[in-house]
Amino acid sequence: LYGKLYIESASYFRICSLINFINIFCFAPLLIGAKKVKDYAFIMFSVAVLLYGVDYLFVNYASVSALMLTVVSLICKLILNLLMFRLVSKIVNENWYMLIPLKSLSVTILYSAIAGLITYFCYKGAYRDNVFMNLCITFSIYSIILISMMYKTFIWTRIKMLFNNGKFIK
Repeated sequence: LYGKLYIESASYFRICSLINFINIFCFAPLLIGAKKVKDYAFIMFSVAVLLYGVDYLFVNYASVSALMLTVVSLICKLILNLLMFRLVSKIVNENWYMLIPLKSLSVTILYSAIAGLITYFCYKGAYRDNVFMNLCITFSIYSIILISMMYKTFIWTRIKMLFNNGKFIK
């Protein structure tokens, strides 16, 4: 990660930067509005020190693969999100797990997994040389399957609500 193959690690850092931007975009406005900037900065700094400290130890003393460093990064990002949810839950006086829509997430993950498996098995035997064409075809198959499976679920009710002047229609 910190060696001669810096080009490969540059893409890893771009992904991490994007994830950090998304975390800032999600949590910062609420926490700044609630005047919890010090708590927000402390959590961000603590998780960053944890991430780079563990990465440094793993690279220098454990000689692990880049995949393991990605797993460590994912775990640190999960810790960051849980700490942010905990901080937000203190602001709104609610349990932190009540802020996470577990039912919606589980339905989305289940539908995505089913659509991904169907796409994989449908396209597994068809090999083409053009990578871009493979990407377009598999994305189209996946999207069609996922949208058709979610037609009568929560996403469509939310879309209907947006187009009906904010009135919830069952």
